[in-house]
Amino acid sequence: MKTRSLLMIPGPVEFEPEVYQALGLRQVPAAPEHRAHTLTACYLPDGVFGSAFLQAVAAAGVVVAGGLHPDLRECTFRVGHMGAVCPSDIFAALGAIEAGLRAVGCEVESGAGVTAAARVLAAGTSRSSGR
Repeated sequence: MKTRSLLMIPGPVEFEPEVYQALGLRQVPAAPEHRAHTLTACYLPDGVFGSAFLQAVAAAGVVVAGGLHPDLRECTFRVGHMGAVCPSDIFAALGAIEAGLRAVGCEVESGAGVTAAARVLAAGTSRSSGR
């Protein structure tokens, strides 16, 4: 199986909280004006360890990164969104995150993240990033 290098979610979906909320995740930081343009950091659900989640996502074909700050390393993960990607890359990455969450015991509605991303992409612009 080919593993995609870093999860890349570009353009209109990177700052859309509903995409991550659909998977039961919340972003770090919460305020849109403090979010980076090159990556998104999300808190993992309570009781989920970052290292197990990262391995599960990789097993589903996508590599995401652990949190940078030592205090957040095991309770967050980072999603890179730089470079050119297409909707199928976005859907594959979100599907892998969903599979990773399920693999570590989280209840996630099947297709929830992909469906939310499809709605954002169909809208054509990001409400929270102003694009």
